[in-house]
Amino acid sequence: MSHGCVSGPTALATDGLSLVATAGFSVPAALLVAGVVAAMVRDRRLAARERETPDGAHGRPEPLSPPRAPGAPPRPPR
Repeated sequence: MSHGCVSGPTALATDGLSLVATAGFSVPAALLVAGVVAAMVRDRRLAARERETPDGAHGRPEPLSPPRAPGAPPRPPR
């Protein structure tokens, strides 16, 4: 089926729609890729930080335990 000669405004409208469609696909795809890359970098940084801290302390100090009552049995070692 032939549409005959395509005029200038029709060609421009078609080009504009293709640009909108391209941006409508490319922009969300780029945002998705950026989000995945950011999550991977964050995960690797957290894993490296976790490997640096001894005994899985996660960089937090141990909570203080309450004082022992006189004559109480000794605490088991950690």
